[in-house]
Amino acid sequence: MDTPSEQVSRPMFYMNMLGPLVAVAKDYGYALTLHGSLVRDFDMVAIPWVPDAHSGLELIIALAQTCGGIIHSEVPIDKPHGRQTWIIQVHQGLYLDVSVMPRFTHL
Repeated sequence: MDTPSEQVSRPMFYMNMLGPLVAVAKDYGYALTLHGSLVRDFDMVAIPWVPDAHSGLELIIALAQTCGGIIHSEVPIDKPHGRQTWIIQVHQGLYLDVSVMPRFTHL
């Protein structure tokens, strides 16, 4: 179980990563938003924002490189509505849980 100081420092650690991660997502054609409490892990959703957004895996690789993380598997976990999720370990016990919405080539 986390100590009170770990419960406070974990969200601060995650929030310090937000700016660089948002910048990378934008470079890859995605808007990056948060969801969740930031207590256990850093839950984010990447939404394709431009017609030529990179693939979800390319985005995940770039995010992992930005935070010095390790991708658990390059094979995503399929979620409802076409969402795919990857887990990136950034430190002992600290994780990014990134869901990527599908890209569509037509409206």
